[in-house]
Amino acid sequence: MSGLPRARALHDARGIPGDVRRDTYQDIALWANEHHQERGVWGIRAGLLGWFMNHLWGELYRIGRLQYMLRPFPGQLLAFRRRETGEVVALAEDGLSFRRDGQRNGTGNVFEEKPWVSRLVVDERGARGNPISPKGHAVNTEVFLPVDQWKQALVRGNTVLDMHIPAAEPMAYDACGESMRAAPAFFRTYFPETPFKAFSCTSWLLDSQLPDLLPPSSNLVRFMQELYLWPRLGDGMQTLERVFGGMPEDLTKAPRDTTLRRAILDHAAAGGHMRSGGMFPLTEDLDWGRQVYLRGTRAFG
Repeated sequence: MSGLPRARALHDARGIPGDVRRDTYQDIALWANEHHQERGVWGIRAGLLGWFMNHLWGELYRIGRLQYMLRPFPGQLLAFRRRETGEVVALAEDGLSFRRDGQRNGTGNVFEEKPWVSRLVVDERGARGNPISPKGHAVNTEVFLPVDQWKQALVRGNTVLDMHIPAAEPMAYDACGESMRAAPAFFRTYFPETPFKAFSCTSWLLDSQLPDLLPPSSNLVRFMQELYLWPRLGDGMQTLERVFGGMPEDLTKAPRDTTLRRAILDHAAAGGHMRSGGMFPLTEDLDWGRQVYLRGTRAFG
């Protein structure tokens, strides 16, 4: 609470609207409520204090359903746009180890003894490397993108709208689209000195297996179909913690009362492992409902 006067001053200096301020601070109440439900007393886990500095320093804002910060893009890839058609293709950075399924070796604590290694060369002629499918896996086939036909659109370190998905509410498909449409205008108005190229997010919710595990009508599946997914190294433990409110001691006895819980438990029972993932859509490609990358990017397998 001692940080609120400074936060108010930062918001006043930028002219941040009152409704955005209130929505942003709902995040603190959300985590305090979770603490109360788990422990029977009001509080906030100490590990979250660093996260709340983003709110108090005036860097994070909730716009409708989703939260955003201006941050460097973390994806280990280069995205290129075809000059004539607008098609977007991402290439993996050089020297990354992948399994046969196109996931980073070690993802979900699953390792292969002989992973394949991505190769990327960018020179005056163009870029040659291993493509990443918009469905979230790398492909062990090299492609060449000539410089006269393709231009670089996104690279690690470019400023993006780093997106976060608050819990405690349904991830309504239309509400997410409305938020993503509104966010660029907000940041261009109140942070005009910081241009950005894309949205970005890394989360357990972006596990590229989920479209195969959940029904096509799922809000989460429909949300993921609007994005360009990329494979991310992670152990998948956060999925179990978030979906079940803590790590289940015995998955065979874990509750099966939601579609997502049943899908995860059935996947685990069949020998599967959960993982996290990353995504981006370039801001000019945001056309909610059209599945721009799934429909407009060549199939790589």
